[in-house]
Amino acid sequence: MYTMAYMNRDTFDIIDNSNIEGYLDDDFFEIDDYIAKPVQTLNRKGYATRFCCSGHPFETVNEIILLSPEDEDPDSMPGIVQSKLLPDGTVSLTVRQALDCEAYISFEPSICLPESAPEGWRRFGDNIRCFWPYSDDPLTCMLSVYEAMRKLTEWADSLPDMKEKNCE
Repeated sequence: MYTMAYMNRDTFDIIDNSNIEGYLDDDFFEIDDYIAKPVQTLNRKGYATRFCCSGHPFETVNEIILLSPEDEDPDSMPGIVQSKLLPDGTVSLTVRQALDCEAYISFEPSICLPESAPEGWRRFGDNIRCFWPYSDDPLTCMLSVYEAMRKLTEWADSLPDMKEKNCE
């Protein structure tokens, strides 16, 4: 199963997923659970992250609510299965999300990242990315995610604490 966790914006404490709406306040943000631990380590060591994804080894169907439908063109969005105008003027989109064979972390631009990236990952500016071959088999994809997260965790654990948070 592929689930989400929640991370505190200040302490980087991780709380396992919850399906209770409103359970957590704005002090927490949602994060893919497989990448949560290395992201926690990186942030606690001073390598401030902006956003991340551990990949999506399973095809899913999700709902997106467009609060300002006039700002978006649903027909231009990939994977739209259904579009429905709701009574409050918002638009509900049903979206099929295909397998995603990529994981990434984006860091704050002011962070001095080491030149090396985790094994199997590559650095692109303020980002590190890992790609793995597409497979129709979800187990093969999941094993690729686990291996990428293992290498990312080892790398994060091996980094020194940042003494200075900007590159000058």
